Amino acid sequence: MNRTSSFVLILSLLFAIDLFAQRAPVDSVKLKQSEQLEGLDGLFVLKLGTIYRDTEKEQADRLLDLPQTIVVSNGDRTLDVLFEEGKFLKAELIPFAEKFAADGFDDMQIVRFTLENNEIKLVVEESEDDLYTVTIGIFDETVPVSARMKILSVAGLRSIYDKSTNRYVYVHGVYYNQLKAKEVTLALANAGLYPDVLRYGKGVLSGIKPSDLYPQSELISYEATKADPAVIRTEEVIFRVQVGTFAETVKPEVFGDVEILVFPHNSKLNKCYAGAFTDYKSAYKLKLEMKKKGFNDAFIVAYKNGVALSINELVTKEEYEAIQSELGR
Repeated sequence: MNRTSSFVLILSLLFAIDLFAQRAPVDSVKLKQSEQLEGLDGLFVLKLGTIYRDTEKEQADRLLDLPQTIVVSNGDRTLDVLFEEGKFLKAELIPFAEKFAADGFDDMQIVRFTLENNEIKLVVEESEDDLYTVTIGIFDETVPVSARMKILSVAGLRSIYDKSTNRYVYVHGVYYNQLKAKEVTLALANAGLYPDVLRYGKGVLSGIKPSDLYPQSELISYEATKADPAVIRTEEVIFRVQVGTFAETVKPEVFGDVEILVFPHNSKLNKCYAGAFTDYKSAYKLKLEMKKKGFNDAFIVAYKNGVALSINELVTKEEYEAIQSELGR
């Protein structure tokens, strides 16, 4: 970025500071270095909201106090609040969009970020805006052991905490069309889970009724499949790292960039699991990583068909010693 563009950016940021000087110290408006804006050029970003001159103070404060954000002045006395990470694929932002949606940020949008002639442009590409994920359970207070075992037996899942309802939502994958989401939904239903489809479109997350996915001729069969209490049937053993059991709601940033599955357990306790691998060695590497992060009680667990398996029956002593010799303790 040349001196002229840097000067324009500084003026823009000073305008933002002046606009909100009456409400908070400058450092509470999370303004970032110009290099970070350059790094977003051409990527998709998550716009969490826009602050106008008549936006209520409480609403503006809520947006400005969000962690991991960039505040950008538009030059028209409005501010856009962006999530700091940009992605090449829109689908990669869906996990973040789900979390912000659960926290009540209903005006968010996935937009294309560009810098043209020292000006920032945020473009919504409507024709590509519909993406889908599959939910397989919503729980509060305690996830039943049988449901937890089923979820832990399936790779590709994420847990999302909905602060507005104090519930955990478990979702599977991101898909570009309803047909693919339908195929995954049916496969999960046949495996003994109870899936539903969630659509991300035009900045909003919403549920899709089975009748919108299935013609009437298939709907009765699908509903019967979901109602069948058959034991889950999975093809592979899934190794995970049980990080620990923690009090109160677990903050994702505690675990760094490691995706965590959280299960509410009994009163105000949460069981946390990291990773999903089909081989023991990969799980062992992650266990060592979690121990370096301070989770000294982390250990490896394994699941298949909704049942916890004994590690000793899956990994021989010789295999374990070879991995330990290679990777350390």
